[in-house]
Amino acid sequence: MSDHVARLDQVPVLDRVAVSDQVPVSDRVAELLLAVRRRIRVAWLLAAAERWVPIAAGIGLMLVLSARVVPWAWLEPAALFVGAGTLVVLIARCVTLPVRMEDAARSADRGLATNDALSTSLQFSGLVGVFGDEIR
Repeated sequence: MSDHVARLDQVPVLDRVAVSDQVPVSDRVAELLLAVRRRIRVAWLLAAAERWVPIAAGIGLMLVLSARVVPWAWLEPAALFVGAGTLVVLIARCVTLPVRMEDAARSADRGLATNDALSTSLQFSGLVGVFGDEIR
């Protein structure tokens, strides 16, 4: 039998790491995709902050200005609560934002112009044998 053909009684031992999505990929690819996931989350945080911070600031400003007109003591602390609450909600959502490994791979493929190399590596990561090794 030739050296490059896998035999049925031999199971290849691959250097793999299981990432959070339970997709076994190589260590380097997993590190890259985890970094891409973090960048996607930060980009989402910035985009959401651009949308929601001005709204929260406007509401806070209206509350502070209302406190100058109406003698209600709760308006100024409410303005602080609106600003702090907006910040806490945005950061909490950023931390819990679900970004699948496939989405991170597609994003990295687009940004790095790798012609779907990372997406293909994820798709065929469970394929054993010579054919799977050649794809990865």
